[in-house]
Amino acid sequence: MLAEEDQAGERERLEGQLLASQALAERSLAELEAIYRLAPIGLCVNDTELRYVRINERLAAINGQSVAAHLGRTVREMVPALADTIEPLLKRVLETGEPLVEFELRGTVASRPGVERCWLTSYHPLRMPDGRIVGLNAAVLEITDRKRAQEELARSEQRFAAFMDNSPAAAYLKDEEGRYLYVNPAAAQVNGRPPAEWVGKTDADIFDAEEARALREHDLAVLASGGPMRLVEVVRTKGGRELLPYLSVKFRLEAGPQRLVGGISLDITEQKRAEREREALLEAERAARAEAEHANRIKDDFLATLSHELRTPLTAILGWSHMLQAGKVKPEAIPRALQVIARNAQAQSALVAELLDLSRIVSGKLTLAVQPVDVGVMVFGAAESAGQGAEQKGVQLEVTVEPSADCIQGDPARLGQVLSNLLTNATKFTPSGGKVTLSARRDGAVIEIAVVDTGEGIAPEFLPYVFDRFRQADASASRQHGGLGIGLAVSKQLVEMHGGEIRASSAGLGRGATFTVRLPASRTHAPLAESLPASWPTGPRLTGVRVLLVEDEADARELVLGWLSACGAGVSVAATAAEAMECFAREVPDVLVSDIGLPGEDGYALLDRVRALPVERGGRVPALALTAFARPEDRARAEQAGYQVHLAKPVGEEALCLSVANLLQGCKAPRQSRR
Repeated sequence: MLAEEDQAGERERLEGQLLASQALAERSLAELEAIYRLAPIGLCVNDTELRYVRINERLAAINGQSVAAHLGRTVREMVPALADTIEPLLKRVLETGEPLVEFELRGTVASRPGVERCWLTSYHPLRMPDGRIVGLNAAVLEITDRKRAQEELARSEQRFAAFMDNSPAAAYLKDEEGRYLYVNPAAAQVNGRPPAEWVGKTDADIFDAEEARALREHDLAVLASGGPMRLVEVVRTKGGRELLPYLSVKFRLEAGPQRLVGGISLDITEQKRAEREREALLEAERAARAEAEHANRIKDDFLATLSHELRTPLTAILGWSHMLQAGKVKPEAIPRALQVIARNAQAQSALVAELLDLSRIVSGKLTLAVQPVDVGVMVFGAAESAGQGAEQKGVQLEVTVEPSADCIQGDPARLGQVLSNLLTNATKFTPSGGKVTLSARRDGAVIEIAVVDTGEGIAPEFLPYVFDRFRQADASASRQHGGLGIGLAVSKQLVEMHGGEIRASSAGLGRGATFTVRLPASRTHAPLAESLPASWPTGPRLTGVRVLLVEDEADARELVLGWLSACGAGVSVAATAAEAMECFAREVPDVLVSDIGLPGEDGYALLDRVRALPVERGGRVPALALTAFARPEDRARAEQAGYQVHLAKPVGEEALCLSVANLLQGCKAPRQSRR
């Protein structure tokens, strides 16, 4: 009976222990389940087919799906973007039984599509008691923010390093004992040691004893005071040949329990040198001021000269005009009065043209209408323009053009202006009975045009300034010759714009002067020597040539008619396009010379009508446009309309007749334009 009671008690005790163990196990399991479910890192269990058996909410959230959606589904199904990376790793763990710890995984998941994220993952095999692997455990910790911070820190350090490496200022860091922890390249260049040789060394190892002692004292003062210090330090350069001053800012840094000394030093050698050179600079400034005052005097002289040059011809024009209006001029003196008015008006026009050209050159607005230029036509045209002035003064003008001096590329109007300036100057400074020679020849790939006079010559001290603006050898009120002193300056600029050069030479006062223009020869046109005269003023002959002249201005028509007739041409005239077509109906001309600005139908419309005629009625007659429309676009339009030659008014007799002759010979004459 007693034994039975003991057995019953033992059984109750054991049952109580079992119940207590079960309760403890259930509580522990609940705690583990809560930990698993609420863990801040992702946790899961996968079977050998990589299907999710368990997964906590954190990992489910990382994957962008619910817990329930994961169960029974594979890794590839849940995270397809990561499957190609993860699956080989998981299979290797299952096959080898070796865990994969802290593997860094990057990719995208459904929770944040398109955004690359980073996780730290660990995979461990799940074994049964008998050692069989039935799955694996995975732990996933998201480190995206940490990696971004690390990458940003690395970029920041790279930027700082790049800044310090490229800084012109020397930068360094020392510990409390004065050992260098860091120096940038600028600091290392002070004495030529590479940065690696500085680290771990003190100033005593690098600099002379006296310099090292001073540097150390400064470091100790900074460590003691704690505040930044600004001072000038002197160190020797590489080789110890020179002491260089540095403006330094030193400061204390706290690195935990350790105190460091940082410094930035800037080489102020140039500032010191600038101080030493200040007197020299002041002297240079005084010289510049004197030069400016000299330039100002030149400007004042120029303005006075300009006033004189403008007022003098204006006085003659106004005086003779008033006398003519008042009837105070005798009939036999009227031609003389008109000549004076015309000559002074031309002088004023030339002065204004020079000023405008100078303004365009200075402002960069002067452009060139570049085209093939017949050197002979250009030279003889300039000589014709200057011939009357030379003849009136009693100066002999001689012109020679070698046959080899054929064509150049340039603006004919501007090059003609250069030659006119040189000839005018030569005539002005050559006394009566003297001689001016204008010649053109080929020198290899260069066309050389020379103006030689037997006049006053140029003083050696003035020769270097002969092409300067506003400079005249005699700018006094008692000077013998007029002018503004800008013609040669404009000529030099124009020649250089053509890629050429202009030189002046003289053996001295009273021994004449030579001005030489050298321009690149053109390779695009054959020489025209057979159509050019050997010397001026012998001009081309147009004997037997039938010319139809179309010009609505009676004075201009009469002038051109006289020129062409003097060369032997037979000239028919018309004032309108309709009259010109009537002339074609009566007789087909050999050449058409037409103005563009005609009443009713203009010169373009006239040529359209002419080109519509049959060949036997003049449909292909050579045509020359003689017009006051002188812009480059006007010339281009004339060519497009069918004119072979474009001549801009005013034009000289020689240039016009040569152009007509060359046109008839099948060689396109040089085009001229004025701006």
